[in-house]
Amino acid sequence: MVFVRGGWSTGSAPIYNTTYTGGMMRKIRKNSDLFGFAVNWGDTAAGLGSQTTGELFYRLQFAQNFAITPSLQLLIDPALNDEHSSIWVVGIRSRLNL
Repeated sequence: MVFVRGGWSTGSAPIYNTTYTGGMMRKIRKNSDLFGFAVNWGDTAAGLGSQTTGELFYRLQFAQNFAITPSLQLLIDPALNDEHSSIWVVGIRSRLNL
């Protein structure tokens, strides 16, 4: 599955003025788990410049209504951090559908 997404904001307090995301996902293990990657570019608000983010993730579907997704992200030119040119972020998300 391929996906693309774009967004634009002219509000009074946006995080990004412009953002574009693209990536791919592949179903794994009996069509329940997902492996995927995505790349995002965003032009940040308040003149902070642009930021690029890459993410690898694996969604573990434990039950029809419950999934856990560990992820690894690389932020290049992080907008709110002048000290580093790149930052690695390890994350975990969960989803429960009631």
